[in-house]
Order: sequence, then structure tokens, then C-alpha cells
Amino acid sequence: MSNYSLLSIKNLYFKQNKKTILDNININISQNDFITIIGPNGAGKSSLLKIIIGNYNGYDGIIWKKKHLSIGYVPQSITINKTLPMDVNSFISLNRDYKNILSTSQQVLLKILDILDIKHLENELIHEISGGELQRVLLARAILTNPELLILDEPNKGLDFSQQDILYQILELIKQEMLCAVLMVSHDMKFVTIKSRHVIYLDKSICCSGEIKDLLDNDHVKSLIRSKDIPYIGWYQHQHK
Repeated sequence: MSNYSLLSIKNLYFKQNKKTILDNININISQNDFITIIGPNGAGKSSLLKIIIGNYNGYDGIIWKKKHLSIGYVPQSITINKTLPMDVNSFISLNRDYKNILSTSQQVLLKILDILDIKHLENELIHEISGGELQRVLLARAILTNPELLILDEPNKGLDFSQQDILYQILELIKQEMLCAVLMVSHDMKFVTIKSRHVIYLDKSICCSGEIKDLLDNDHVKSLIRSKDIPYIGWYQHQHK
């Protein structure tokens, strides 16, 4: 199966109020990638995502995207007007790309929505569901665009360990079934999925990065990863070299 490039970032610099937010960022995202970006608060992770989806301008550098690249985006948080009586089904249907889903993907999408286990929430008010349920609803809304690239900004925020386990299983299923790339950002520098093909440590600039398969073959890095019972979750401890 081909593994063509979806998005390429070269020599990206970004400042706000004369303060450097991102410094010389170079990243390439291909069709089958599962990339996890980790780093401390204020590292520029969310800013990078907002530049990619077009919410931020005024940067220097080159961002190349595949023609007509379809991107599904799950934000770190959303503000919901509690006075607006909107149920979950209506919220998901607000997605303007909902009607553009390819008919050949319907079976896959229905399978994923079933795995997400949100059918019982259809008539619940969006502001009354739990944080974990909201994450799944936001994820459902994003995948209904049939994305080639799924971008998630701290999707594990506010989730306990078991909920994170479920979330990562869902993400891996989406990647496999929909053949889309996944770009995930987290401030949790210890929680990294082994399924990530590439891990990037960002702190305004890219401090270090590497393929998971190579990291696990490295004796030094292996000593930093303490395997858990769940086979696709590892614990990553960053050390500057």
C-alpha cells in the first residue's frame, strides 16, 4: 500500500506579541502515520495545530498540504451555551461536511460510531453529558468528515486511565479502518501510545523525535519505558541529549 505525503511543514516560525511560540519546525505527515507530539504547557503544541488547520496566520515558513486534504479536528475544549437546548444528535449533524461522506465509507463509519458507544446519547443535551462522553461525541463529529488526517488536541485531557485505554483503542481502529493519518498532541509527557509511529518532543522547537520502533530497539530508551499490561501503551520519560 502506498504511503504518500499528506502535509509537510518546513522551517516554520511563529511569534505572537513579539514572543517566539514556534521556532524552526519541520514535520512531514504521511498517509499511514500515527504521530504523537508531547511537551510541557506553553510549548506551542496547540498553536501548531491551529496553524495547520488555518486558524492562525502570520507565520514564516512553508506549509504544504495535499490537494483537497480532508482534515478532522478534535479541539482541546469547546464552549457550550447551556441555555441552548441542543441534543447530541443535533450537535453532530451541525458538521457541514456530514452530507459529503462517501457512500463507500458508510459501513466503516457506522462500525466506528458503534465502537464509540454514543447511540444512547443521541437525545441527551450536549451540555449535560460527561467529559469522557463529550470526547467521544467530538471524535464522532470529526470522523464524519471522512478525514485523511485526524488531528486531536489533548484528547486524553480529563480522562481516567481506563477511559484513555478506550480512547486509544478507538483511535487505532479509526486509523486502520479509515486509512487516515493521526496527529495527536498531549501535555502528558509520560503517556504515549506504542502505536504511534513517531513521537515528537516539542518545546517551541523540536527537541528530539523518533520512530517508536527504533526507540524500543534502543537499550537506553528502552530503560526509560516501563511496559504496562496494556500492550500498546508505554511510559515515556524525556531527557535532553
